[in-house]
Amino acid sequence: MPQRFVFLALIPLIACLPVGGLFPKDDTGGGAAAGTLVFEPSSHDFGEISVGEGAVAELALRNIGAAPLELASLALEGDAFTLVTQAILPADLDPGMALMVTVAYAPQEQAMHGGVLIATPSAGEDATAVLSGIGGAPRQVVDELTLDNPAVDLLFSADQSGSMDDDLASLARSFADFIEALSEITTDWQIMVANDDDGCGSGAVLTPSTADYDRAFQQAIRSGGGYYTESLLTVATQALSRTGAGDCNDGFLRDDALLHVITISDEPEQSTDAWGTYVTAMEEYKPSVQQLRISAVAGDYPAGCDNASAGTGYYEAVLATEGVFLSICDPWQDTVRALGDASAWIWTAPLSETPDPDTVAVTVEGSSRAEGWHYDQDTNAVIFDEGFPKAYHTVRVSYLVGTGR
Repeated sequence: MPQRFVFLALIPLIACLPVGGLFPKDDTGGGAAAGTLVFEPSSHDFGEISVGEGAVAELALRNIGAAPLELASLALEGDAFTLVTQAILPADLDPGMALMVTVAYAPQEQAMHGGVLIATPSAGEDATAVLSGIGGAPRQVVDELTLDNPAVDLLFSADQSGSMDDDLASLARSFADFIEALSEITTDWQIMVANDDDGCGSGAVLTPSTADYDRAFQQAIRSGGGYYTESLLTVATQALSRTGAGDCNDGFLRDDALLHVITISDEPEQSTDAWGTYVTAMEEYKPSVQQLRISAVAGDYPAGCDNASAGTGYYEAVLATEGVFLSICDPWQDTVRALGDASAWIWTAPLSETPDPDTVAVTVEGSSRAEGWHYDQDTNAVIFDEGFPKAYHTVRVSYLVGTGR
């Protein structure tokens, strides 16, 4: 009887206790009342990624519990995977709060890969996310560039000394061949001849719409001259300085055009300053130094030819601007065609992705081009060194991405 009395006496006390009974659960432990970490989603498949390439994915690490928790560490297992997130740990996560975690997959071999992303709280259970991916075969990319109608401004400066009479007459007669070669590259050209010391053009700026432009060029190339007639870098620089609004050569220079300066002499360049001074001065007239090209028809370098002295000064300026240096002793018909070919404006093919350099191949108008170009890693482009593509020609560059090299 005493035992039954004690039990009955406790009933009113139990009824007054809070929900949870005599021994309530500690809120800092497990269960719904505590903080709980989960990854959303709990797995991620990167699919097939070519060897040498990579991909990233973002997962949410969320506290789905009812209490705050402290994230102590993040870890990633799996050789082909990298934890990109640079979280400052430990980090507090309130209920419902999420931390975005970024992981990368970069296979270095053709194989299947697995990994596990692990988040460890200061108290409670770890959260994990399963990662997977396949290292795939190299991928072929084909970039296509169709050359439009590039703008070219051509400035001719010719030595007017008596020994040049025959050469200038031959150049005048061959002008039609020059235009034919130039027209294969572009029909958006302008030509100015500047031979005088003041740099002003001899006659109007010539364009395809100029009436009888061939006769106008033939007259201009054999006129003018002066003290600087054997200092053609001086004359050309002076001509460019007179292209401002209202000056004698206003309208010749166009910002979007290649500037091709062509000098013609049977003597070395005899300007007061070194050739580099004039190249630097000319570059100031273009938005990019790649928009300036200097070519020369002069005596062979370094020994000269026939009655022509070596074209020193011109030779160095040509090399510095990637123009063409042509012998004044060669047939003019061939020479003018080479000058036309050298007036190509677009001579780079930018690539859309980074290639394995050993796999780069080039075709121009469907014909394989094994030489005359190189791949430049700094600009990620194919650069034509010679044999520039013509206007409207299609250049295709194919290469492999993801070889792991």
